[in-house]
Amino acid sequence: MHDFSFNDPLTVRDLEICDSIIFKYDINAYAFTIPHRHLDFWDFTILTNGNVKHFINGKEEFVPEKSLFIAKTGDCHYFECPNSQNIRYINISVREEFIKNFLNQFPANVTKPLYEDKYCFPLPEDLIFKIENMLLKISPLAYPTETRSDMLSPIFLLLMQQIFADVLKIPYTVNHEKSPFFSALSNVMAQPNFHTYTVKDLCEKLNYSRMQLNRLFNKYFNTTPHQYLLDYKLNYAKDLLRNTRLKIIDVAMSIGYATLSQFNKIFKKKFGITPSEYRKNPKIN
Repeated sequence: MHDFSFNDPLTVRDLEICDSIIFKYDINAYAFTIPHRHLDFWDFTILTNGNVKHFINGKEEFVPEKSLFIAKTGDCHYFECPNSQNIRYINISVREEFIKNFLNQFPANVTKPLYEDKYCFPLPEDLIFKIENMLLKISPLAYPTETRSDMLSPIFLLLMQQIFADVLKIPYTVNHEKSPFFSALSNVMAQPNFHTYTVKDLCEKLNYSRMQLNRLFNKYFNTTPHQYLLDYKLNYAKDLLRNTRLKIIDVAMSIGYATLSQFNKIFKKKFGITPSEYRKNPKIN
């Protein structure tokens, strides 16, 4: 088995990355089965759907759904899907220099597990939910590359807070005022066909009136249920365009659009390019 080392400081893909970038994120739905090392960054992978086997430095680790697993600078790793199941994960890359400067602020008993063999951490469902919504606000075309990088730092801090809580055995606390609504919405979002839902579907599944739903989404997300669903669908469509060979009309239909012209129009309005332009050159996004 070959051990590949990637020279690009931030990603294994052929993307142009500025030296000033500290953070980068990606959302994927496929296993990465090529053993590889990262030369100067850490990978933080949030497994939102499915389970994987993570092979790191010659060891095998089972990673359950709703977990975070890490690969540090110099680690040789890859991961597979048991039984060819469907998976989805958020990958956040952080430069080694930033990691060191951050961890140097804390006592050795807190940071020691991260430098040893601690690679996998459970993540509370509402924390994943919060991170997903933070990512939805980072529109790839709305900000300069360096700005998008900086906007990921709060997510990194949330992950580190949870890691420290796990290491120190501090129970994770939640805002109980939000818990019932967030828990119900998380369960609905876990449905395999959520990306086809309408606001009417959401009202029926959550047992809220349209007025109640508008109030809750405005309070917690500062947006409408319609816009929230639209952002979710279009980001899901981007994943399919980038990571699958589905026909564009099939991508459109998978998120509830019956015609290609309708999908093209709404996609371009959101991202500034058509689906076919994005598929041909995803690095511009």
